[in-house]
Amino acid sequence: MKIEINIDEAKILELAKVNSLDELPRSIFYEAKRDAVAQAVAEIKSKLVETSYYSGKESLFSEVRDYLYKEIDSKIKEI
Repeated sequence: MKIEINIDEAKILELAKVNSLDELPRSIFYEAKRDAVAQAVAEIKSKLVETSYYSGKESLFSEVRDYLYKEIDSKIKEI
């Protein structure tokens, strides 16, 4: 699964209107996390939920969410 997040100038300007300059990087980070989780959940719903790899949807969503947060956090720190 490949997740691409597009945070364009318009999104950043929108976030800048409601956040201070100090809070802006954190807001961008959380926006990226929300977008990634939403995309992953949509992908899971369309492809993986029908299989019996996990005990339930909540378990699968929780595992994917935790994994995505760790990966996004490491990428943001790297950048």
